[in-house]
Amino acid sequence: MKKLTRVFALALALLMVLSLVGCSSKGGTTEPTTTTEEKTFTFAIGDAPNYLDPAIATDSIGAYTINQIYFPLYYLGTDGLMPGSAESMEISDDELTYTFKLRENYWSDGQKVTANDFVYGAKHALSIGGAECSYLSWITDYIVGAAQYEYATDANMPELGIVALDDDTVQYTLVKPVKFFPSLLWGGVYYPVREDYAPMGDYTWADTVGWPSNGAFYLTSIDRAAKMEYAPNPNWCWADQVKVDKMVNVVIADQDSQLMAFQTGEIDFASSVEAATVSKMDSLK
Repeated sequence: MKKLTRVFALALALLMVLSLVGCSSKGGTTEPTTTTEEKTFTFAIGDAPNYLDPAIATDSIGAYTINQIYFPLYYLGTDGLMPGSAESMEISDDELTYTFKLRENYWSDGQKVTANDFVYGAKHALSIGGAECSYLSWITDYIVGAAQYEYATDANMPELGIVALDDDTVQYTLVKPVKFFPSLLWGGVYYPVREDYAPMGDYTWADTVGWPSNGAFYLTSIDRAAKMEYAPNPNWCWADQVKVDKMVNVVIADQDSQLMAFQTGEIDFASSVEAATVSKMDSLK
């Protein structure tokens, strides 16, 4: 029996964890199955996402999608801040330099994820600017040289304190010691972005399918008004933990309709249900 607490789990980062739970299609059990039926995890969101570029998809709706397809250096999980693409971290004695070694990972098209992808991701966010990137200050307020490159159209930013030391090492230099700096790295402005797909200053590149992702899933179909479909990324470093063959998010704006869809097994996760309703029903289990 599905637990009602799953309905109430609104923390955006937990969706990455939930994505790894095996679910049969149409709200089936999470118990292991010996059938060959395609396993699908279906979740509801309350509206269509405005943006799919990670730098500006900062609303809760967009985050439900972004969390499935990107694997940042750190992410928010059940135990708080957890390392994702970062395999290790070193902090300089003056606490101004953070150096991260990347775990071996690959984009959904098979290309290796490199430190340059993280560097370009931040540069791309800067090129879009703070008017669109609500959390651009997470870069401009803390990274050396970042403020001067806001709205830059050229990816050549010689004074920016974000550099790739080699393919597997990315380094961030801060303007002042910030003990909580790793907690900023789960923000979309720090996500890796491929330079061959995302032009500087443009966020429309992600509006259609066909671009690679470095997370657990990649998008195979986008219909913002109705649903989006995902397939597992076979090249993801933790691909063996993904227990579903397909993931679907459907747009259900009405909270009561989301709850009914969950109760009938039409969906496996409802992202928007009245807290009082969930509390009342959970107490009846």
